[in-house]
This record gives sequence, structure tokens and C-alpha cells, in this order.
Amino acid sequence: PNLISTKGLFKDWIYDIKGDLIINNCPKLSKLENMPCKIEGDFQLVGNSSLKSLEGAPKKLNKYII
Repeated sequence: PNLISTKGLFKDWIYDIKGDLIINNCPKLSKLENMPCKIEGDFQLVGNSSLKSLEGAPKKLNKYII
């Protein structure tokens, strides 16, 4: 719940995630930074009330829930 940004969660060389990425109930999250380019599983962003933009989100998704 204390996550403010996704910067530093992923290595710079990670371009794809072959699985799910779920970031839920982080009310302080306000920025998506340094995200993978592609997620082959589910991508969820739920309950992140400070997140006002999807700028920085992955460019290619198979399934998303926002």
C-alpha cells in the first residue's frame, strides 16, 4: 500500500512479462514508470486512487482490468 511509483520495480532490460502483473490497492501510487513493454498475462490496476494517468503503462497487453 506504500508504493508511490513503479520506478525501480523492473530491470531496464525487461521488455516482456510472460505472466500476470497485478498492482492493486496502492492508494499512494501516482506514476507508472519503467514498465515492461508487453505483458502476456493479465494486467490489473485496481484501487490505486492516486493514479490519474496510464502514461508509462505497457504498450502491448493480452488482457487488462482497470
